[in-house]
Amino acid sequence: DASGIVGFQFAIAAAVSGVFEVRESACQFVVSFIGGAIFGLVVGTVADMLFETLRSLGWETTTSRILMELFLPFILYLGAEAVHVSGILSVVAAGLIIRFDRTGIGPNVARTNIVSSSVWGVLSFTLNGTVFILLGMLLPNAMSTSWDDPGVSNQLLLVSIFVVAIVVIAMRFLWIALMLRVARDTITGKRRKMTKQRWRSAAVMTFGGPKGTITLSLMFTIPYQIVAGTPFPMRDELIFIAGGVIVVTLLLANFLLPLLAPNRNRDDSVEMSEITIEILRRTVEELTGRVTEDNRRAVMMVIDSYTKRITRLKQRIGETDPQGYMALQIAALNWEKDYVKARLAEVKAHPSDSKAANDLEAEACERLLDQIMNSLRHIETAHDSGHAIWRLKGRFRALQRRTGTLVRRVNSRIRRTTPLFSDDELFAHTRAVQVDAIEHVIDRLYEEMGRDTYNTEHCSKLLLDYRRGEATLRARPNVGVSAEAQEQAEGVKRESYGIELGVIQDMYEAGDITRVQSKQLRRNVYVMSVDADAQI
Repeated sequence: DASGIVGFQFAIAAAVSGVFEVRESACQFVVSFIGGAIFGLVVGTVADMLFETLRSLGWETTTSRILMELFLPFILYLGAEAVHVSGILSVVAAGLIIRFDRTGIGPNVARTNIVSSSVWGVLSFTLNGTVFILLGMLLPNAMSTSWDDPGVSNQLLLVSIFVVAIVVIAMRFLWIALMLRVARDTITGKRRKMTKQRWRSAAVMTFGGPKGTITLSLMFTIPYQIVAGTPFPMRDELIFIAGGVIVVTLLLANFLLPLLAPNRNRDDSVEMSEITIEILRRTVEELTGRVTEDNRRAVMMVIDSYTKRITRLKQRIGETDPQGYMALQIAALNWEKDYVKARLAEVKAHPSDSKAANDLEAEACERLLDQIMNSLRHIETAHDSGHAIWRLKGRFRALQRRTGTLVRRVNSRIRRTTPLFSDDELFAHTRAVQVDAIEHVIDRLYEEMGRDTYNTEHCSKLLLDYRRGEATLRARPNVGVSAEAQEQAEGVKRESYGIELGVIQDMYEAGDITRVQSKQLRRNVYVMSVDADAQI
């Protein structure tokens, strides 16, 4: 790319000036090329020594290091152009030799290395995105101008695109094949023959190489006028041809690369996601065993984040199980129903001395049973022949309970001037019974998380839903308590990272994962741990 840019600059200079001497241009090209490379190598070596010295003396800070890394390419380019050698080649040569010393041990060194990698990643992504945005804004206008020009044949433009594309692909293929043929094997030191596999490798590198960013960027640097003041000839047509060649090469890469180099390791990401899901499940189970009355809310906040991670990973590999989650919901509603039924039976079997308290408890339980049965009827997904009969029976029982409640209320109003309890009292007591039923379901869910009956993430997800419902029924959340729980959750989160690392080590020692997989998994946990520590 660098040598192509330099050659393009010489070609543009000759076209603009209208003067081209082979000997002089060749000498200038050699001086610019070799001089730029030497300048970059020298400055890169000096800069590398400077970075190592600053780090060894302890003078390096994150800010100074990043600033030096960012400004070094610009200083190189301007310095090379000032001595009349290629600035682009000097930057490339320096980039090939400079190491940006990453050795050393200590928190400052580690923090600097992490920030440096992050800054360059963001900068590279931003520059690439900016280039494509600018190209997208300028290219349609340039191409439409050429296409609508009556003085230029559209057929000629299309033929030119395909001819140039064929020449580019052929040149790349011949050059890559030649390099593969003359290159020596790193182990034997001998040149290898061109087998079918090596020819395929040459084809893969040929079609997978060109992207077009630099090509189109160079096309837009073509000046509008030459020295004489006349418009640069065929400028829009050159841009049109370059854009067409880019589209053709990208389409060829998109359709031919899967055929030439099929991805045989397509399941690696799926396997890694499945391993990660298993690690997260074990971490959630370990966190569940550490729940106490003091940290219950904080632990549930952390479990919620783990559940969301598991859900995202399952969606990525297409392994969602909505039926399993719905089955757990139905089971939880049945647990809730059984609890309320048992409580209602207890009231009827052992009534208290207060008639009003007995009626209030019974009516609250029956009202809550109606709500639970309605929920069960809405989410029941069975399609067997007894499903309709089951729904009819449920509705009949609900009608019986409502009729009994209505009869008791009418009887109470006939016998007494004032009822035994008000609607507000009934509403409040129903909420209290519902809170007790939810606590019963939560206890059951904690028990199920230690078993293999239901998925751990399903249990934790439903557990959080019930916790939110309980908090809503009890009272309005306290801001101070929420802030305290959030702060406590940060500590639990850091504790969970330690659990996760322990699970990874256990799986590695058991042979469930490879060394490479364990290294990658640990790296991910370390990144999250660093992020958590940065927020302290």
